[in-house]
Amino acid sequence: MRAQLLLTIVLSVAVAGCAGGVGNGSDETTASLTKCSDNGQVVYGVDVSGYQGSNINWSSVKAAGRVFAFAKATEGTGFIDSSFAHNWPGMRNAGVLRGAYHFFRPGTDGAAQGDYFVDQINAQGGLAAGDLPPVADVEVSDNVSAATVIARLHAFLDRVQARTGRVPLIYSANFFWGDYLGNPDFSGYPLWVANYGPSCPYLPNAFTDWKFWQYSDNVTVSGITSGGVDGDMFNGTLDQLVAWAGGGTGSGGGGTFQMSRRVANNADGRLELFARAPDNAIWHDWQDSPNGSWDGWNQLGGVTPNNPVVAANADGRLEVFTIVNGHLYHTFQLPGGGWYDGWVDSGNGNLTGEPAIIANADGRLEVFARDTGGALVHAWQTAPNGNWSDWASLGGVLHSDPGVGRNGDGRVEVFALGSDDRLFHIWQNSDIATWSDWAGFGGITLQGTPHVGPNADGRLEVFVTGSDDKLHHIAQIPGGGWSGWIDLGSFGVIGAPAVGRNSDGRLEVFARGSDGGLWHAWQNAANGDWTTGEKLGDAQLASDPDVGANADGRLEVFWLAPGGNLETTFQQVGGGWFSVVDFGGNLSAF
Repeated sequence: MRAQLLLTIVLSVAVAGCAGGVGNGSDETTASLTKCSDNGQVVYGVDVSGYQGSNINWSSVKAAGRVFAFAKATEGTGFIDSSFAHNWPGMRNAGVLRGAYHFFRPGTDGAAQGDYFVDQINAQGGLAAGDLPPVADVEVSDNVSAATVIARLHAFLDRVQARTGRVPLIYSANFFWGDYLGNPDFSGYPLWVANYGPSCPYLPNAFTDWKFWQYSDNVTVSGITSGGVDGDMFNGTLDQLVAWAGGGTGSGGGGTFQMSRRVANNADGRLELFARAPDNAIWHDWQDSPNGSWDGWNQLGGVTPNNPVVAANADGRLEVFTIVNGHLYHTFQLPGGGWYDGWVDSGNGNLTGEPAIIANADGRLEVFARDTGGALVHAWQTAPNGNWSDWASLGGVLHSDPGVGRNGDGRVEVFALGSDDRLFHIWQNSDIATWSDWAGFGGITLQGTPHVGPNADGRLEVFVTGSDDKLHHIAQIPGGGWSGWIDLGSFGVIGAPAVGRNSDGRLEVFARGSDGGLWHAWQNAANGDWTTGEKLGDAQLASDPDVGANADGRLEVFWLAPGGNLETTFQQVGGGWFSVVDFGGNLSAF
């Protein structure tokens, strides 16, 4: 990163046990730069900003062996990097694992900087599955005290994590973190350390390990024609980097949240899906590796007449929920691997239908369901990954199961059909702890469960089947308020739709057509208008579809076929859709 402090000091300190070094202006050799990695293996990347211009050929960068990159997005609360609009989609399109960094200005409010940073990422399509976490570039004091820097940095990191669901990286160097800040303990955040010269990075005392190392500010990389660029490495293998980048993608991402109900990403990015068998037990199948092949069906147990719903905890562990005899039951992955042996009864006794689950901005899961009187009730984790509250009522008279989304500012919002079969919603107030009153949208009458998707700029969009058996949607508009109802597509619909978000930020909706086929419609551009839709292949559906995003961002759609087997189709690398794949299973519901 090209900033005043790091360019004025070149460190030549070598950690005990590491000799030799890499001087500025020289490229690395694998032998000299892997000594201090955890397992003797590293992968290489770069970090860029407007200094490198807006014409980087990212395909050439990747071909040169630089598999990841960080691009400057913002600085303070009033500067957007001139090359970010080119770099952010360009990295993704070339298959480079991408990250965005913010040059932190301690003289400015930390939370305001966090909002500014995330807003600009969202404006370019937002964080997608498999993206690297957002970065705080901490290297200047702005002539404020160390205590002020630390306090405002905490505020920045808290806001970014709340809005993206990702634990940010900290970029800094020992001389600034140690000598100026006094080695404050931020060990809960991964470190990207800047240190030019030694063959092992010299770490601030507050950190015991490094995730990334900026080892030079002057390496030559094909595809970057402006001259020398910052060289970086990741502490581990490419598979480890991909897995680490996939962490939290199920519910994270600058206004993004998990839209699917029976498909979710594991912490390493692998998709896992859940369905119900004829004996009413829950079964699941999962990818063996991110973007990879599938393991085969395995029984998860339980006996339920209702469909399962899955969500990802803040630490990436999946948790599955279902309603049985009015009670909510759930089971979950264990921290060390495997699943909890059994199902936990979360009480209530008056629940009906299918619940909806979402991660709050701080990572706490919250579940919403109808009770037998039609009211919306909810319960929530009292801490991320933690125990659950008692049930509380949000009132209302619901004629559908709820759909739920999270606004760009982190507030949860719930949607359901009211007693007149029109759409109503209720939302968390700015304090998060209290809720608004119910409000109606009016307009057309509807049927089935509403489904919610986040636009790239954080605006929510709601999709629901009308009483005319056509798909309709309504969206938040920039500056506040909602649009009117808009017809979506020229095709008839059976059941409820499913919503996914492409890696470039475009929403895409899938539904079972009136002809039993799989239909889809998509935005022409992120935050933009919609196609009229088209039929996708010749599959026949016996259930509503669901959609998940692979670790590399490619969407994959799942449905139950008439014979009881689960089927899928997925976006191919380079474009287009793969032919239908039969997963087997002999299932009764999905």
